Amino acid sequence: MKSALELAMEKAAKLTGGELKSLSASQKAAIAEARSKTEAKIAEAKIMLDEKMKKIAGRPEYAAALEEAKENFRQEKTRVEEALEREIEAIRRQ
Repeated sequence: MKSALELAMEKAAKLTGGELKSLSASQKAAIAEARSKTEAKIAEAKIMLDEKMKKIAGRPEYAAALEEAKENFRQEKTRVEEALEREIEAIRRQ
């Protein structure tokens, strides 16, 4: 019986049209660094959102500004995560 990992690897190979190659140590390090930088960017954006929320919390006249700040955070997070995926894909192709 195959493990879940083996089944997932086989499925991924079928979807990509071939065998998945193993990543080199430098590729793994580059991916880890990219993920770390992305996590830091997201954490920084979250801190900025939290600070803005503290400043305008409880003030009904700023409800729209608060929602806008939350939406901006979500958009930025999505943008950064998509950039990470593109970067990881480029590293894997090396």
